[in-house]
Amino acid sequence: MDPVPPRAPTVPSPHICLADSKDVIDLATLGLPAHPLLRRLATQKRRQDAFATAFDTPGAHPAGLPELRDAVADHLTRQGLHTTAGQIMITAGAGHTLALLAGRVAHPRDRVVVEDPTSPQVLGALRALQMTVSAVRPVTDGHDQLTRLLERRRVRLVHVMPTLGPRGLVLDHEFRNRLAWAIADRDAFVIDDISNAPLAFATPPPPLAAYTDASNVITMGSLAPLHWGELTVTWIRAAPMVITSLSATTTGAAASTFEQLLACELLAHEDQIRTERVTWLRDRLTHASTLLSTHLPQFTWRPPEGGVSLWIRPPGTGFDTDALVGHGVALVPRSAVSPQSLPGRFALAYARPPDVLDEGVRRLAAAWRQINEQRL
Repeated sequence: MDPVPPRAPTVPSPHICLADSKDVIDLATLGLPAHPLLRRLATQKRRQDAFATAFDTPGAHPAGLPELRDAVADHLTRQGLHTTAGQIMITAGAGHTLALLAGRVAHPRDRVVVEDPTSPQVLGALRALQMTVSAVRPVTDGHDQLTRLLERRRVRLVHVMPTLGPRGLVLDHEFRNRLAWAIADRDAFVIDDISNAPLAFATPPPPLAAYTDASNVITMGSLAPLHWGELTVTWIRAAPMVITSLSATTTGAAASTFEQLLACELLAHEDQIRTERVTWLRDRLTHASTLLSTHLPQFTWRPPEGGVSLWIRPPGTGFDTDALVGHGVALVPRSAVSPQSLPGRFALAYARPPDVLDEGVRRLAAAWRQINEQRL
């Protein structure tokens, strides 16, 4: 199929507070504040030296800065997925990445498949691209539903998160291998989104592409979850011919040169930053679990294996996350993560400052009591 020009959707950032009022407690923002190392690197004088080198070049790098492509390739190789720079393209967020890939293989109203629940940024991007979105259970529940759908329907693009989707689960080696072989060499491009992998409490298994060399399996990663929610640096790992084709259809990587230079430094310190973040997240999770058990003992959740949110099940039905803004607390809207708007369960960003989380959970408990009183 001849490539068509990529469409750049306008997608609301999931890292921006979903509650506009200063009186609303935000338990919806799924990003972390900037790590101290990023703050230092962004202001150090030696960054000016790095820029001086960049200024001496034409600045046109359709696949991204060569030094960053090398750094990402080395990073993936250390994770167990042998990668060369020719297999890497630097992009700028899920929306830009999906626009590039969809522009290569699909047209508006073509069928794409995501998990339910999925990433709010991914779902927003696909809706902005006017794709027909079908939903399957998360692959951490097994790949059978996805496989059956691929056999029955013509699908152009699939997005899965075997490592820390919204429910915070990680697919193990055995089932990851089965999933990789089940999706290999299909007509559809399959995006293995490992953006959240650095936030796993234990070292996660390698990406799906480590289990199969199929050219339709694409790995997608991002620096935003670990380092700072507002970083736009994202990358694709794909077959060289795919990278060449994508590079030919874009005027350049959308991530700024400054952010790409920062990304090179951040990748060199990722192990240190990951250790600090994971320790901090574990502490926040312990605090959140105690708080929820105290104020909302009827609610249940499975302890996540990493990430910044809890996937919570309230008792019964009729719990409307959108209506909670009226009670002074904002949660991730169900429609932002669920193509089918699954009833009941919702995501809560537990990686918030303690005072914010404390007040947010108190308001959530008060809202729950009022909902129950209105039912009587």
